[in-house]
Amino acid sequence: MRTSSLLRSSVIAAAVAVLCALRGRAVNGYRGQTSSSNWPGEASSSNWQGEPSSSNWPGTPPGRSEIVPDSLPPQDYIYFHDVNRIASLPVSLKKNSIKHPNPDVPFYNNREPLFGIDTNVPIIEQALRDYGSVYILDPTSKTGRQIIYNHEARSLEQQPILENLDQMFDLYKLDRNINILYKHMRYKDPLPSWPQKMPLTEPIEHLPHVEGVPILQEGSDSLGHMLTATKTGRKVFWHRRQYHPDVLVDVRQSRPELMAKKATDEEKQAIDDVLEAYNKEEERYGQGTASILRGSPIRLSEEDAANRVKFTSLYEYPRFTKYVGRNRMVSALQSHGHYRLYVSGRHGPYKVKVMNSRDPHGTRMKIQIEPLSSGEKLQESAASKLGLIRLPRA
Repeated sequence: MRTSSLLRSSVIAAAVAVLCALRGRAVNGYRGQTSSSNWPGEASSSNWQGEPSSSNWPGTPPGRSEIVPDSLPPQDYIYFHDVNRIASLPVSLKKNSIKHPNPDVPFYNNREPLFGIDTNVPIIEQALRDYGSVYILDPTSKTGRQIIYNHEARSLEQQPILENLDQMFDLYKLDRNINILYKHMRYKDPLPSWPQKMPLTEPIEHLPHVEGVPILQEGSDSLGHMLTATKTGRKVFWHRRQYHPDVLVDVRQSRPELMAKKATDEEKQAIDDVLEAYNKEEERYGQGTASILRGSPIRLSEEDAANRVKFTSLYEYPRFTKYVGRNRMVSALQSHGHYRLYVSGRHGPYKVKVMNSRDPHGTRMKIQIEPLSSGEKLQESAASKLGLIRLPRA
């Protein structure tokens, strides 16, 4: 029994020694010319997690399509990269480049790209060749590492991220279209297709707004919508995504990590209130009128000032159903100062009216909506029966 126990202990000790020797040889072979002093925070064999299979382990370099194991912590990510392979790569970002190699990747301080621990090895190696430094982030553990590549010395080193880690994670979690937009707005002159060919702009006037700022959310937050928001109005937008905080995006900031500000409790409540009101009004009045009430601010036009304050006879009233678009309704408000809206149900029809028609041009319209009075309904009914007016079918 004692002999069996001693034999088992000897086998285990021998196995541990072999594993340690293999790992030491693999790590030393993969570092190139990097000395141990260049690897702050390096994981020892006792805390190595999720050791890769032999086909992925240094000494048998991963193929170009290899993917890093999901369980790999940031401090061990560096072992998958080969300095000789990195050195052999051509630089993909050159002064005469017309497209960015990483258009949707966030860059901290406009210099180093931010990647997650699940990013494919070839992408990181090309980025190290292009930029010389990358940040590797693990959203689950909220930790990260900076990997630095020295082309002249053919060396790699890593160091823990000790400052601004929260700021990096906030930037990393933004919608990827925002990163494209930031690069485009920063360098669109003289590179209109930078960092990639941009889409056509999308209309946003009909979307809910808070204090003149559009709220972009699922279904209306494409790159085209964002592009429009940065070129019109206040040139900022709120972005709402499920499982993410509301952020106010301003791509005019000097650094990417400054372009998105999280909403305060008061701002979030204001967004909630507007969206709730918009949804109720859209159901009752249709999208066109809901957007008149909650969408992009409408400014009084100068050319329609005289017509806007004129008396409108019963026969000349602009009349719409809830399915008419915003543009026709805005035109009616500018040229007549009001329109009538016909919807199904017992509450309609409604009159939509500009309350400050005589204010100077450029002033934001103040809109009021209320049901037609009993007398107004009788007038319309009589005129319709006589064939003097034609009422829309709700």
